[in-house]
Amino acid sequence: QKLGCIQLMVALVDNGSSEQATRTGTVGFVQRSTSTVMFRHLRYDIPFNYSRLNNQAVADCADFAPEHLLFLNNDVELIEPATITKLNDFLAGNPQCGSVGCTLLYPDRKIQHLFFIPGCKLGASHPFRGLPFRPDDPWVRSPRPVGGCTAALLLVRHADFVAVGGFAEELAQSAQD
Repeated sequence: QKLGCIQLMVALVDNGSSEQATRTGTVGFVQRSTSTVMFRHLRYDIPFNYSRLNNQAVADCADFAPEHLLFLNNDVELIEPATITKLNDFLAGNPQCGSVGCTLLYPDRKIQHLFFIPGCKLGASHPFRGLPFRPDDPWVRSPRPVGGCTAALLLVRHADFVAVGGFAEELAQSAQD
């Protein structure tokens, strides 16, 4: 790898945060970099555009030359410690799969994102949003092909992300994933 033995890079994308706790936390993460895990703070003081911010972060971290990219919003809480490992293993074992995501829940355990259907409404539709989460439901028990996954938690091969041109920047806040 171009950066020596570093195996993981975490790019903290900051879109003009002004809260002191955020600034302190970001500095704390960057200082926790080790010989195998690097934290990078990328501050972009530009109008919010989810697609542009993440595309720029991928470009600014090109020196790392990752195999996979994980997009993870700061409001996502991983309940199961092995979530990212499971996503990585699934993507690695399924070369026909373009990306992989998972079910996201609101704090009240109702479905926030299960998958989305491109082309519905203005950009996409999130079926089952707001319904109670049922772990025994076939839709959540095993992986399946869907029209799309939210980029709030999305794992994709770097080469595939680059091949499709990244996120659609003309879609600043919705359906860009």
